[in-house]
Amino acid sequence: MKTAPKEQKITAQADIKKPNYYYRRAKTWLLWSGFLGIMTVAGWLVYEKYFDQPPQPVAVRVLTVKTSTVETTVTESGTVELGRQITLKSPKDVTVEEVKVKEGDRVAAGQSLIILRDRLIVESYQDQIVDNAKTQLDLDRARGKIVEAQKNLQVKETRYQENQSLISQGVISRTDLQEDFDNLVQARAELEDTLVAEQKAQLDVDNGTRKLAALEKQMSDRLVTSPIKAIVLKVNVRNGDGIKTEGNLITLGDPSQEIIKLQLTTLNALKVRINQVARVSIIGPNSQVFTGRVISLSPQASAASQDSSSSSSESTSSTGSGGQAKVDAKVLLDKPSNTLIPGSLVSVEIITESQTNAIAVPPEAIQRGEGTPFVWLKDADNQAKKQLVTVGLQGLQQVAVTSGLKPGDSLVIPEPGSSLSEDQALKIEN
Repeated sequence: MKTAPKEQKITAQADIKKPNYYYRRAKTWLLWSGFLGIMTVAGWLVYEKYFDQPPQPVAVRVLTVKTSTVETTVTESGTVELGRQITLKSPKDVTVEEVKVKEGDRVAAGQSLIILRDRLIVESYQDQIVDNAKTQLDLDRARGKIVEAQKNLQVKETRYQENQSLISQGVISRTDLQEDFDNLVQARAELEDTLVAEQKAQLDVDNGTRKLAALEKQMSDRLVTSPIKAIVLKVNVRNGDGIKTEGNLITLGDPSQEIIKLQLTTLNALKVRINQVARVSIIGPNSQVFTGRVISLSPQASAASQDSSSSSSESTSSTGSGGQAKVDAKVLLDKPSNTLIPGSLVSVEIITESQTNAIAVPPEAIQRGEGTPFVWLKDADNQAKKQLVTVGLQGLQQVAVTSGLKPGDSLVIPEPGSSLSEDQALKIEN
């Protein structure tokens, strides 16, 4: 019975602590509920401010769709030459006696350009003139002896005939008549000898004349003349220069024709044909363009020359040019430019395919997803609209669209790095 009061005391204390425990639990729950409520409101406010905003307009360029000419091209670098350009060479080891023209001169066909000197030929020519003079003197002397022999023979014949009539009269003896006959025979022999000598002298003169003509021909070979009406492009020699056989003397070209020599990659050569139109311009900005046509295309590829600076690109792909075979080609300008410098490097753009009056758009306007190509158009509400298209001829500058667009459509081109979506507001940039 002594423990009863203690148990009652413990129970009373427990009853006192129980309300405090529930109070703390309720207080903690209320705090967390308030915190979650605050975070929810804050998140909603952040979403409203930063995420739940209407899409911002995208900066774009707007182009009006028009018809134009779409081309595929092959571009190469080439070297300017004049028509029938030729470098005259030395026929043998010679010395340049006189250069009669200068670079830039216009010369006629057959005009003398350079005089060469071959000392041996000159000496032989002079010696032959002396020899011919001697043989002519021998011929003249032989002819003079013939005249003398003929006169002597005539005298001997007359004397013998007269003595024949006198012997019957006994005026002369037969011994004297025989002596006259012997003199007549001797005179005839002397005439024959002079005739033979004259023939030999004539042969010597004829032979000397032929030798002199041959030497004159060799002397004329020392005159370097122009084979065509041309302009002097380069003079490689000066007065007094010693030139070896086949050494370069002078370069000529026909100014009425301008030709561009180029080397095509084998890939580009497959697309080039004779008579295709080409555009030629000096390599650099804002240069004048000259038109021409392909006039020559080698049927065989060969190793590119060491000094070739030709580079290539094309509308659909480009290939490296290091170490690969090249195909020689020539382009003739429609008319002389009077501007391009022979030997200078120019850009040649050959039109391999062309389509006129085509719906043409810039290549960057064509969007290529997994499906059909499409473009973006601007509608009346200044919003982007997707338009499916069919693509035709594709050039470097323009692409032909065969269906899906018409002239006057407002074509939208996003700025680099930006993207569009359907019905997105547009910000038009100039």
